[in-house]
Amino acid sequence: MQALLKNKLRSLCFIVPLFTFYIIIIFRIFSLTFDQPTTSENFRKDNIVHKQPDILDRNGVVIATNVPTTSLYTDATKVKNPESIAAQLCSILNDLEYENLYRVLTSKKKFAWVKRHLTPKELLAIKNAGVPGINFYNDVKRIYPHSNLFSHVLGYTDIDGNGIAGVEAYISKNKQHSVIQVPDIQLYECCNLKAIPAQQFPTQQIQCVTLGSRYKNTDKLRDEQRIPETYVKNNVCDEIAHKTGFQCQCTADQASAQSSVIRQGWSRSADQYVQLSLDTRVQSIVHEELTKAVSGYQALGGVGIVLNVRNSEVVSMVSLPDFNPNLQNKAEDVQKFNRASLGVYEMGSVLKFFTIAAALDANVTKTSDLYDVSTPITIGKYKIQDFHKSKIPKITVQDIFVKSSNIGAAKIAVKLGIEKQVEYFKAMKLFSPLKIEIPEKSTPIIPDKWSENTLITASYGYGIAVTPIHLAQTAAALINNGIFHNATLMLNKRSIGEQIISRRTSREMRKLLRAAVTDGTGRKAKIKAYSIGGKTGSAEKVVDGKYSKDANIASFIGVLTMLDPRYIVLIAIDEPQGIHHTGGIIAAPIVKNIINRIAPILNVTPEM
Repeated sequence: MQALLKNKLRSLCFIVPLFTFYIIIIFRIFSLTFDQPTTSENFRKDNIVHKQPDILDRNGVVIATNVPTTSLYTDATKVKNPESIAAQLCSILNDLEYENLYRVLTSKKKFAWVKRHLTPKELLAIKNAGVPGINFYNDVKRIYPHSNLFSHVLGYTDIDGNGIAGVEAYISKNKQHSVIQVPDIQLYECCNLKAIPAQQFPTQQIQCVTLGSRYKNTDKLRDEQRIPETYVKNNVCDEIAHKTGFQCQCTADQASAQSSVIRQGWSRSADQYVQLSLDTRVQSIVHEELTKAVSGYQALGGVGIVLNVRNSEVVSMVSLPDFNPNLQNKAEDVQKFNRASLGVYEMGSVLKFFTIAAALDANVTKTSDLYDVSTPITIGKYKIQDFHKSKIPKITVQDIFVKSSNIGAAKIAVKLGIEKQVEYFKAMKLFSPLKIEIPEKSTPIIPDKWSENTLITASYGYGIAVTPIHLAQTAAALINNGIFHNATLMLNKRSIGEQIISRRTSREMRKLLRAAVTDGTGRKAKIKAYSIGGKTGSAEKVVDGKYSKDANIASFIGVLTMLDPRYIVLIAIDEPQGIHHTGGIIAAPIVKNIINRIAPILNVTPEM
């Protein structure tokens, strides 16, 4: 009997604590269920602020980053004397309004901001005052060290660090993926091997090691991809790791060609960065020269673009007027408008470049063919005539390009025909939306019906409106042996390219571009040290429903250099004031100044 009693007592000693434990758990669950604040009031400090990765230029210069700051918040459920606290805080933080602050302090929310990003002086004052019910939050603030310089490219974030414009918006939008391929796949030789054609790697293990996090992927390597020879040397892994922040490891089995490669991208790690194709030095020069021109000509604005001909990497992109992204709330809409990628314009004679390239490639004409340009062409109430009138009635295709003849371009277009013109313009992506990595981008404006009139007017740049980036990327293709690449802001982004005209046609166009500078409308872009090529453009804008002779866009596309094309420099000035308004007089000298200054920076050796 005593043994049985002992067993019961022993069981009770075990069951009672266990029962008590379960009662506590059930009570806690019940308490959390009914006492938890509403979803909007739930608060996890680590999820409030989104930390964007640093953004670097192509040389590793930081152009957007985060700095630590301190912000002020309150748990309004614990505030005992809101009137006194509101008055005390307003006496320290002069930009706060008592009514708004009192409303926050009496909101009964578990978390509410009082003020973001305190100055050191404000922080010290609040700490010394010992304000009850107020807490400090270790915050971060997005800053742009170069102020206005990259405003339209970088864009800006909201106060919580979410990108809402420019590259910042692109980064935030793509953060939903575990790994954002920015830039996309780029292959490097990791070992001291010879550059091996990519087709010898039917499948390749791609390994990326980034600050402790790694991922693996298998991709098909295309024939066009080859390992850049500049990286095939000793200690190349160290060099790449230094430049990109990534590491690579080499395998010993060289016989089976199992060399590791880097996949250049960035993970969701807050310590990673995005590297752009922009060059801060070049951007500064383009910005300075464009600012000087827009101010000097009292223009509405301007665009400056430097594009790598071989891969369409944007080395510089400037739109004026601009703004300071550190103070974006104070900027007006006209300042935030990106003329380079969002603005669509009838660009005038620059499109003769594309018209003649299409006609030559379609074999409907040759550069030596003669066309009569002595008589203006009438379309309805409009008369097509030449700004630079020819002294002889018939001129060659080369002279039509060099002298920028509207009549000649129109007659070449008629010979090409509507079907072929549309086919080539589509291939040149003049009908397609931009794929550049910012949300502020436009699709060209084209007529619903491509008529005979459109055929003629589009040949010299009217009736079709495109962005300056469209012009630059298409011009690059026509110079780069006919291979088109979409303009990109990302460094070393993989792009296979698309053949849109033949290599032969591309060679012909390079000759015409050079002749336009040596003997034609682009003379003011001529530089002794370099064989510059280019094409001028001048277009009247529509004002109150009709074309105005007093409102023009003057542009020039310059090529550095024609012996070894590497870069396109495009300048467009919107409504320059004064007697002259043509691209040859207004824009060509600006391109000349820019090329003279950036050529040494870009390691372009003088040719003469």
